[in-house]
Amino acid sequence: MNPPMVTFTTPTTNPPVDAVRRYELLDLVGEGRNGEVYKAVDLKLTRLFAIKIIPFHNKESGFPSDVMRKIALMAELEHNNVIRIHTVERLPGYSYGCRLVMEYGESNLSRYIVEHAKRGIPPEKAKLFLLQILQGLKHCHSRKVMHRNLRPANILLTANEVIKLSGFGSSDAFDVPNLQNNHNVGILRYRAPEMLLALPYTNLVDIWAVGCVFAELVASKPLFDGTSNPAVMMSIGSIFGVPTPADLKGASSYFDNKLGLYEPKNVEPRISLARLVPNLSRKGLDLLQKMLCINPCRRITAANALRHPFFKDLHAERARTP
Repeated sequence: MNPPMVTFTTPTTNPPVDAVRRYELLDLVGEGRNGEVYKAVDLKLTRLFAIKIIPFHNKESGFPSDVMRKIALMAELEHNNVIRIHTVERLPGYSYGCRLVMEYGESNLSRYIVEHAKRGIPPEKAKLFLLQILQGLKHCHSRKVMHRNLRPANILLTANEVIKLSGFGSSDAFDVPNLQNNHNVGILRYRAPEMLLALPYTNLVDIWAVGCVFAELVASKPLFDGTSNPAVMMSIGSIFGVPTPADLKGASSYFDNKLGLYEPKNVEPRISLARLVPNLSRKGLDLLQKMLCINPCRRITAANALRHPFFKDLHAERARTP
């Protein structure tokens, strides 16, 4: 695949519309790791895009290396369930900076969950969303990219209810577990236990996050809660019990030293996962448990999750569709 095209426009004193009136910024729709994201209309093609404004803080050094790396990672991810970059352009109206012109998603799963909180999301709809999330994630992992910030707000939804993974500002390339991995990325309640414990981690942290999102789709509320690493670990322990040293090195001492609640005889979960997602089928619960496996070495992969019997009916339906 060719790298994203870079075009340059003449700076203007009016940032919302460039010099050739190509894009007009409409609404601020989010704030990413490196800049703000706007809903914008392409005045030439009369269609909507999402534009991320990335100002550079040091014009002497040119394109920041971390921005270049993130753009290069995203450029490799051409898939129907992953947000696509159309162009990377010099930022008009500023002395230095760039803008990413990307696909626009009309909504996201965070908003969708809130809108359907009272009546709940139909199980088959949640299943279809999960299938698409895993398809996009499988593609990311096949390209050696881990997202590291999967959450409902970063999972976009088009007008036709097609899932688009977005929010790649925290993404990184992966190969093997790395002690230097950043553990302070993503939202706390979606972080895998190995990240919370500052242990080496792999792309399977994304599977944990998807499990959290799936449970939220089914239950209409987050599965875990807390405003600190210990608080979230305690929330996880209240469902799955205290991780054993065989599952996560140092977990027992973490609970003992930081939370003061480690007791070898009390490692059984106090709250049943099935009780927290009562509308989930037996097969769906089995898949959720495999995604939320405390031991990352036994956690299911995106490719294997897509082959789980939970999706058998959807695969059969697609096979029948001409």
